[in-house]
Amino acid sequence: MQAISQSTPLKRWLAIGAKLGIALLLVAVIAILMLWLIGALAPKINSAVPITPPSPQLNMPTATATLTPIPQTQEAVGVVSPIQQTVLAPQIMGRIVLLHLHAGMTVHRGQVLATLDRAELTARLAQAKANRDLAAAQLTQALDTQRRYTALLKTGDVTRQKLDLINTAVHAARAQLAAAAASVNTAQVALGYSVIASPINGIVVDRLVHRGDIVAPGTPLAHLYNPARMQLVAVVREALARRLSVGQKLPLTLDGFPQSFVGTVRRVVPRVHAASRTFTVKVAADFPPGVYRGMYGRLQIPLGSQTALLIAASAVQHVGQLNLVHVLTHHRLALVALQLGRRFGTQVEVLSGLQPGDRVELPPTVTNHPKGAKP
Repeated sequence: MQAISQSTPLKRWLAIGAKLGIALLLVAVIAILMLWLIGALAPKINSAVPITPPSPQLNMPTATATLTPIPQTQEAVGVVSPIQQTVLAPQIMGRIVLLHLHAGMTVHRGQVLATLDRAELTARLAQAKANRDLAAAQLTQALDTQRRYTALLKTGDVTRQKLDLINTAVHAARAQLAAAAASVNTAQVALGYSVIASPINGIVVDRLVHRGDIVAPGTPLAHLYNPARMQLVAVVREALARRLSVGQKLPLTLDGFPQSFVGTVRRVVPRVHAASRTFTVKVAADFPPGVYRGMYGRLQIPLGSQTALLIAASAVQHVGQLNLVHVLTHHRLALVALQLGRRFGTQVEVLSGLQPGDRVELPPTVTNHPKGAKP
């Protein structure tokens, strides 16, 4: 019993020692793994030997970062509107018997587009001509009577009073003839109004009536506009009013057209919209075929210029979210990350990462060689 009691503390200490040994071994293994992960166990590089990138070739294409003045503009949006547009409408009442127009139709000035019923107008003209002929006959008779009475007055066969009455009748006959002639002219004009022609060269936007409709004077038949004379009507902030003047040249763009246009300010409407504090500017330009009213456009209003650092956009390498360039310094290449801004054609703005005069590497130019030749 005494021997068993003496061996019990020894076993206890052996168990504790085994546990400590296992714990120390685990700590050592973890420490070694951490040193391996951080590269502490890798062979050391002699710091006395510098690491430099390879020297570039002498014919390596490069570009220089330069400070360039960039025009600053304020964009104003607007819509395309025709300068010359009109509403086709009759000047007299009548029923449409002929209609030669439809939406999208190209028309020329003087081209007949509609005709009203001319039966009643023709009858009125015939009646007016008959009244004119009757008035002419009455005047002829009055003049003959005047000549006879004038001769009889010399012989004393008629009195002065009768001759005066004849003279009055002659004046009345002349007045009636003039009125009848005016009625003929009025009837002819009304008959001419029955033929409705296009007042401009242009395109029919829409047709509002049909054949057989009875229209009153001023009733819209169709809307026309001249596509050769178009303008951009833009809404501009009130603060920019002093920067615009009639005759000023301004760049503008249209959605759906890749090229830009140069417009001329036709009119600055002298009225400010109280709610939006804006005013309307009308800019005319020579637009190509295919530009229609209602198209969306943007007007660029100059605000001066600002200097920006620009480099060739082809020199920038895009790696993920990074914009990288190789900068040539002391005949060596260094990889530099850039913060870029706006793009201007083949150049891009550099906000940070370069200084004016820095030279950046350009991608090599691909040269086409003849078949069978070696580059």
